Amino acid sequence: MKLTVDELFSINRALGELSQLLLPMHKAFQIAQLQKVCNDTLQPIETIRLSMLKRFGVPDMAGNYSIPEENQTEFNAEVAKMLAIEVEIPDKKIDLTDCSEVKVKPAVLFVLSKLIEFKEASS
Repeated sequence: MKLTVDELFSINRALGELSQLLLPMHKAFQIAQLQKVCNDTLQPIETIRLSMLKRFGVPDMAGNYSIPEENQTEFNAEVAKMLAIEVEIPDKKIDLTDCSEVKVKPAVLFVLSKLIEFKEASS
């Protein structure tokens, strides 16, 4: 499944929220596997992001970087390009049908809508 880096960052955050819930073990394992794929895919992007901060930013006493106003436009353009990069992750949906008792924020489900499914119970 093709996603932008921006989508993958959002998905990874949502998976983090989902992974904090008490789920059946096989579902928790599937989520953990998907989270690992996301983390592995995002690692090189994080390295690039940190190098961009060093390139455009100024460190404070604690080592945190802030982007000076004169570098904001170029930095923002570079970040936008980075977030638009397409990456690919396995196209495997997680079936959460048997997790109907779990309480999940609608925003989390919205972000994960490409990766989860609910099958209707057969009568």
